[in-house]
Formats: sequence, structure tokens, C-alpha cells
Amino acid sequence: MDKEFFEGCLDYEVWANEQWLNTLQRFEDREKATKILQHIVGCYGGWITKMDDWENREDEDIDLEVDMPDLLRRWRRVLRENDLSTAYDFQSRGGQDRRILLSEVLHHVLNHGTYHRGQLRGLAEAEGMVDFPETDISSFYVLRRAGELG
Repeated sequence: MDKEFFEGCLDYEVWANEQWLNTLQRFEDREKATKILQHIVGCYGGWITKMDDWENREDEDIDLEVDMPDLLRRWRRVLRENDLSTAYDFQSRGGQDRRILLSEVLHHVLNHGTYHRGQLRGLAEAEGMVDFPETDISSFYVLRRAGELG
């Protein structure tokens, strides 16, 4: 994987999150759906604090319309300005000292978002919503190639 690959993944992340952000008001349990999207963005913030000057906050304090685009811009800058093999030290939840590479953090953050957008889809289906966004990455690639993304 190279920087160009991760740039494309960040493009996807922006697109997919925007699809769900624009759908939040249609959920019966809007609070639960919002918390899921805040959790996705909270992961961006939790990891970016190791690489950029970001004041980490709890998921429920995430302002989706402000923090989501800001954090994704920060991730682009970190990707642009650092080598994928740049290592970052952190402590695990169990208190152990750990080290992780930028490429590994990016891979985790992007997979984490996809996983939790799947939760949003499951919630939408459980509520009987039939016209929820299709945010599989293959849909993004097809739409991008067809010039249908803004």
C-alpha cells in the first residue's frame, strides 16, 4: 500500500460519512445513529492526537459537522507530510507501551469506519428504512470512475 492508495481511502471515508451524515435525521433512533457516527469520528481524533495537535474529546462531544471534516483534513496532512513507516508510541488500554506505524494506524482507522457504518446500515434495516445509503467502497469506486461524485 502506498500514499496514493491511502489518499483514495480517505476520499472514500469522506464520501461514505457524508452519506450517513445526510441520513441521520431519517432514523427513528437518531440518537443511537448519531452516537455511532460520533464514535467513528472519535476514532479519528483518538489516533490523530499522536500525530497532530488535536485536543481529544469524548465521542459524545464530537460535533460531526465541524470535527469530521477537520479531522479528515488533518489525516490528509499527516499522510502527506510523513512516511508510511513512521512509528508512533502509545499505551494500550491495558497500560502496555506499544508502537504502531502510520500505515497500520490508517488501515485501522479506515477499517473501523467501515465496520461501524455497517452498524448504521443494520440499524437502518432494523427500523425498516429501505432507501439508506449504499456506502460499500465498490460503489464509491464505480461512482468516482463514472464521474458521478461531486
